[in-house]
This record gives sequence, structure tokens and C-alpha cells, in this order.
Amino acid sequence: MSMIEDLPDELLSKIVISSTIATPGLQCQKAPLRNLRLVSKRLSGFASALLFASLQLKFTGDMGQHSSRHVERSAEIVLALATQSTRLFQNTTDLFIESTIAGRHPENPSETQKTIVTNIFDAISALRNLRTMGWVYSSDHDPYELTVNVMHALSTLPSFQGFSHLLLWGALRHSFSFQSISNLHKVDISWGNDSTNRFSSEVASLLARCPSLTDLRLDAGFGPGYSYVELSNIFSGVDGLDMDPLPLRRLDLDRIVVTPDDISTRIQRFRNLEFLGILENPATCSATAFGEICAILSRHEIYPRSLKTDVIHDPLFLDYLRSCPGLYELTIIPKHPLDDSPEIREIFFKEILPRHRETLRHLCFGTVDPTVWSLPLPGDQLTEIIKCHKLYALVVNIVFEKEEVDRGDTTKPDTWMRVGLQLPELAFLHMRPCLDFHRSITAFVELRQVLVLISNSIVQ
Repeated sequence: MSMIEDLPDELLSKIVISSTIATPGLQCQKAPLRNLRLVSKRLSGFASALLFASLQLKFTGDMGQHSSRHVERSAEIVLALATQSTRLFQNTTDLFIESTIAGRHPENPSETQKTIVTNIFDAISALRNLRTMGWVYSSDHDPYELTVNVMHALSTLPSFQGFSHLLLWGALRHSFSFQSISNLHKVDISWGNDSTNRFSSEVASLLARCPSLTDLRLDAGFGPGYSYVELSNIFSGVDGLDMDPLPLRRLDLDRIVVTPDDISTRIQRFRNLEFLGILENPATCSATAFGEICAILSRHEIYPRSLKTDVIHDPLFLDYLRSCPGLYELTIIPKHPLDDSPEIREIFFKEILPRHRETLRHLCFGTVDPTVWSLPLPGDQLTEIIKCHKLYALVVNIVFEKEEVDRGDTTKPDTWMRVGLQLPELAFLHMRPCLDFHRSITAFVELRQVLVLISNSIVQ
């Protein structure tokens, strides 16, 4: 009699995955996977590949006993990988490191910190299937040896494809460099402070060494010392590549100066663009830039199926939304004063949304600041959302009055819950509360917890 373990690897893998996912679209549950590891050696292999597909290492120092346990655990993993005394992470594809390793005493590193810095190169080099890495790095707290060793290790891995998110704090030392890295497919970097001018050159140089780049997200300037970074500078290295078009499919820019000319002069580069996002554009023409860029792309028959913007009132952009092919993803974060308009909201729900109801999979609108986009929608506008029957993810913002928070009134989230129940393919409903900054942070946290519970119930 055939046993389940006699099935082909591909089929057995699908069975293991499907049996450990409680809800479609969510990650595998860890408890069933741990139990599967006890059943047999073969099932243990499949379960381990899922359990240890990602690895998180926290090297944060000087943050109390709980943080110390994280550091010690992470140091043990680093040492085990470096000495090849474990095979648990042989299938790990994603690594996340949170450093600030030296804490407040960089001049007196502990033995644990020394172990991490000394062995991090061998540890990362041992992750032979690593594809992506996220890293929260602080130049004020991380020794330069850590930076050099991490970058050098990544350069030795043929499997490495890019940074899932690289968050850089502080004024970067010259020891931080991408010079050893090349041929990435994904680059997602946030940086700022007084490192901006030098670091933008580092990013430009990196992109010039990545002719196969498909996914680019950049967020410049989130702290003191911020100075504007221009897309033309970031693409200065790419401009020298002898290839048209680029394979770039996603272009997601926050706080980067982008003008219509930046796109039009490089239009052949963007033939494969599927996602375009521009937020907090410091350009003087920012109120109309996104609409003009969309019009330029349209004239060259380039139609990204996913858009993200914080300016919606621009007539040119509204005209584009009325005429472009059906979108898969639309994120509207209205921050311009003219966006805070019932008339603009009415146009969106009555003229724009119906155009895309047969294709739209992801819809997000509103901001953390209270606007008309966060007020309760009338029934006819809610109906237009319900007609988007292919929606997989819905993200909304809700304005709560203090009295509603105090009495635990869930009328507004209940409305969205009822909307979600009428969307047959919805897997994610995220309701974000809008509260004025002077209100109680405790109430804000409690409210978020309530909304998370309500949102989770939509997919159970």
C-alpha cells in the first residue's frame, strides 16, 4: 500500500504547504510544520525548508534583558553557520538583520558582539541559497568591520538577487559601499541624514552594475540633514548602459525629485514598466508631475497596471485613469490640499473606479491624517467598491472621534467588515485609524488592536 511519503517531491511539497496554511494568502503556520518534522526524515526536510526559509538576526544592543536574549540567540546562529555545525538553514532564501550592534558603548564591545563581527562573513557565506536580504543598519552604532564583512559575504553568493529592504540610519561612513555588489534584480533602499549626497552616488553606481534590475524602490531623506536627491542623478549610471529597454518592471520612489522630463528623456528605458509609484515628490511641479508622466507613458503606449500617488486632483491624471487599461493595483494617498475634496472623491468612485472594477486586485485610499477620504462613504460609493469583485486586498483609513474611542464604538469598522464579506476573493482587509496627534497614544494602540482583530476575522 502506497504511503504519502511515496509521492513525488513536487506533489508532496504542495500537500505540506496547503495543510499548514489556515487561510489562503497567509503564511504557513509554524506549529504544524514543527510537528511534521517529527513524523519522518523526508517530511522533516519539506517542513524545515518552509520553517527556515527566512532567517531573522537581531544584534540590537543596550535594550534590556529581552534584547540581550535576541543578541545571544543570533550570535549562536551566526557561530553555528560559520562553523557549519547546522544544516537547518541550507534552504534559507531571505535574511533579515537588525544591527545597531554596539549599543551605546562601541568602544567596549562584549564577547558576544565580537563573535558576531568575527563570524558574520562565514555565516552569510554559508547561506548558499540566499536570494534577498533586509537590513536595518546604523552607522552610529555598527562597527565598520560588520559592514565590510556583510557586503563582502553577499558578493560571494551567486544566488543573491537583491535587498528586500535596506534601511540606513545616520551619516554613513566611507566603509559602507556597494562596490563589491552587482547583478541585482531587486533594490529597495531607504536612507537619509547628511549621507544623502554621497550615498546617492553609491546608489547610481550600484544601478549601473545591475543590468538585470527589475524592481527598484528608493526613499531618500527621512531625517536631519536631508537634501534633495534627483532621479536624473540616480539614473546617471544607468544612462550609460547600452540597452533599451531596461528590464525594470517596478519603479517606486519616495522623496526623490522626479520631473516629466526625467521620464520623457529616458522613455525607451521604461518599456517594461508595470508599477509606477511616486510619493512626496520635492519637485516644484509635483502637483502635476504624476499626471504628466502618466500621459507621457500613454503616448508611447506604456501602461503600468499598478499605480501609487499622493496627488489625485490633477485633471490630467484623472483623464488618464478614465482612459487607461484596467488597473491591477491602485494606491491613492491624497496629501495635496485640493485632494481633500468631496467632489474629487465623488469623481473617483463614480467615474474612475467603475472603469477598473473587472481587473482591480488591490485598492488602497486615504492617509493617516483625517481627510474626506477617511470619512464614512455613502452607500452608492461603498457599492462601487463591492462591484470590484476581484479585489484581493483592501486598505482604508477611518477617522475616529475621541468619544467613539472612549465608548468602544465599532460601527465604522463593522461597515467595512460587511463590505469585505461581499468581496468573494478578498484575503486582506486593513483598516488604519486616523487620530489627531494630541490624542492618547494608548487609545491609538488599543484601537489598532481592535481593528486588527476585526480585519483578521474577515479571512477566517
